[in-house]
Amino acid sequence: KGSRIRIYDVDKGWKVHKNISCRSMRWTVSDIALSPDQRYLAYSSLSPIVHIVNVQNAGRESDANVTEIHDGLEFCDDDEYSFGIFSVKFSKDGREVVVGNNDCSIYVYDLGANKVSDRIRAHTSDVNTVTFADESGNLLYSGSDDNLCKVWDRRCLVREKPAGVLTGHLDGITCIDSRGDGRYLISNCKDQTIKLWDVRRMSATVKGRQPRLYDWDYRWMSFPSHARYYKHPNDLSLATYRGHSVLRTLIRCYFSPMH
Repeated sequence: KGSRIRIYDVDKGWKVHKNISCRSMRWTVSDIALSPDQRYLAYSSLSPIVHIVNVQNAGRESDANVTEIHDGLEFCDDDEYSFGIFSVKFSKDGREVVVGNNDCSIYVYDLGANKVSDRIRAHTSDVNTVTFADESGNLLYSGSDDNLCKVWDRRCLVREKPAGVLTGHLDGITCIDSRGDGRYLISNCKDQTIKLWDVRRMSATVKGRQPRLYDWDYRWMSFPSHARYYKHPNDLSLATYRGHSVLRTLIRCYFSPMH
């Protein structure tokens, strides 16, 4: 919880490169994303606006609309007090921004046209995480508190049906990261696992939706010890990794950089 973001230069002994005082925060900074050219940083909150700040400007301090302008991208112009964004990512070419939010939807924002270009009613619960799958910008991955990872092809969004569904998690998905090849992704989950997926194994529909077998709240409770042994009967993942904790906040997961 807070309204500050710090960017560090690891090549200079973790020296603070930019100290950002955020604009129009509601509760917390829910996510941040750096553009592919590393010039711009997008940050979101539990509000309908994503702000963009130039992190390569000369000054180290960036106070919103005082020392620098933090441009706002508006994703919803009505019912704004109930609209919260959990995830924000740039496309690989830096021309679009995608967000996941608490109205079960995915939104894509065209930075050149300065407007929302796509909305997908993607899940039956909060969309905690969303990302572009590859450089084409056509494929998206999303994860939700409905326990599902979904693959979307923007070229054929007929009746907002996903290109495929990946089942295997037993609780809400907190983060998805793509390897960037449009094939492999990883997901972190409140069931205390990370899973590796290959989209070639995805299902066209949800098979064997697994009911929740335990009652807990990750924000303030310890994970039930007996729940660690539960397995999804239709797990489509390639591998499952355990040993970490997913508690109190939407813990992220990432592939290591290719370069």
